[in-house]
Amino acid sequence: MDGLEITEVNIKYIRETTHDFRIDSEFYRKGDVAVLSALEAVDTRMLNDGLADVITDGTHFTPDYVDEGIPFLSAVNVKKGYLDTDAGHQYITPEEHERLCRRVRPQEGDVLLRKVGVGDRLSCVVPRLDYEFSIFVSVALIRANINPYYLSAFINTKYGQTQLRRFNKGISQPDLHLEDIQRLIVPIFSEDFYDSIQDIMLQSQEARDEANRQYQEAEEILQEELNIDLAGAQQQSTTVKSFSEVFGAGRLDAEYFMPEYDDILSFLATFDTTSIPAEYDIYKNSGTDYSASSKDVGVIKTKQLTNRGINTDGVESYFDAETCKGSTFLKRGDVVFASMGVGSLGKVSMFTYEGGKRFVTDSTLKIYRAKDGARVLPEVLCLFLQSEIGQKLIYRYVVGSTGIINIYDRDIASIPIPILPPDIQHDIASRIQQSFTLRRQAETLIAQAVKSVEHAIEQEE
Repeated sequence: MDGLEITEVNIKYIRETTHDFRIDSEFYRKGDVAVLSALEAVDTRMLNDGLADVITDGTHFTPDYVDEGIPFLSAVNVKKGYLDTDAGHQYITPEEHERLCRRVRPQEGDVLLRKVGVGDRLSCVVPRLDYEFSIFVSVALIRANINPYYLSAFINTKYGQTQLRRFNKGISQPDLHLEDIQRLIVPIFSEDFYDSIQDIMLQSQEARDEANRQYQEAEEILQEELNIDLAGAQQQSTTVKSFSEVFGAGRLDAEYFMPEYDDILSFLATFDTTSIPAEYDIYKNSGTDYSASSKDVGVIKTKQLTNRGINTDGVESYFDAETCKGSTFLKRGDVVFASMGVGSLGKVSMFTYEGGKRFVTDSTLKIYRAKDGARVLPEVLCLFLQSEIGQKLIYRYVVGSTGIINIYDRDIASIPIPILPPDIQHDIASRIQQSFTLRRQAETLIAQAVKSVEHAIEQEE
């Protein structure tokens, strides 16, 4: 029997906890059963036993997207303890939104759950917003009768995650069915305990709101310094270039010679400018031999890049230490740039992680590391590349099509980077660093809330 794992389960337990009479061995792994056994010692109820009025999900078809309109959120926007609209999303028309809301209209206090995709089944509470949004089928919505902040925190504990992971269907794109979510076993505690968890989660939201405000103020300072009106250039439809200009650029496509680029470059010429290679060392990692068993070194991919920093908690791929010999490990203050891929190219984030784990980038990303005496601070470079001007200049040089697009190093090197006055740069950097500090504080508070729920369960055990 050495090496075998055996779990004995009462048939009554199978009937009570599964709607489809699960008897597969994966469902009763010893580690999972051991975790869930702790719930037997506390008062519990199933979610569909009066703990929620509504348990549903978003639309099951893909609507027509528009450039501006009502946010259409998916699983990537549901993070551990908070709704992340900076993670990227599509837009739909108000008319389409009203049609989709016949199924479900998210509102403040609803619990959202990431129900589709590889990874944890993360949960958050819809905060107070000044706009409405719709959700895709990859998001479940729970309108709870129990405190929603407590319910969301419980879902994010090992006790909630273990239950939901066991109910996943599928391999390449695991999915939770609504009837399985309805059977989630939830511990019942006092209202005072629920309120304490809510207080922690609201403190986390306040810290995150202030972090967003600090980052937005940094963006506004940059915009004031780079005060260029692109509307006039966008109204022009034609431009005339000499053969020598076309030949020198090596481009014949009309997009490259749009009038707005002339306006942007003429404006930047009024500044003292530099280039990325002049101020930063550039590194690129390679390799896709990810480890199935080791988690020595996390691999940062474009999905981890956001306008508010790199999400190191969202890492899904790892290398073992031996594979990473010769790789460039990320350092605090590195600027990470996505140089290829539709929907990815042009993403820029700063690496601000302060823990003890090690991370590298995948082959689609470039690392910009400031040289000694760099005249452009990393925070300012990152913010400039994220700005409307920076993104337009990046996409001017994009080559390729049909899903495989990229930008060459020589073209990135030709983008003029303005050297702003030192006091302005330090003001921008200070606000961005404060934003990152507040975000770490918000994450710490979420972890505290989750740990408090786990501790309450284990105390009663």
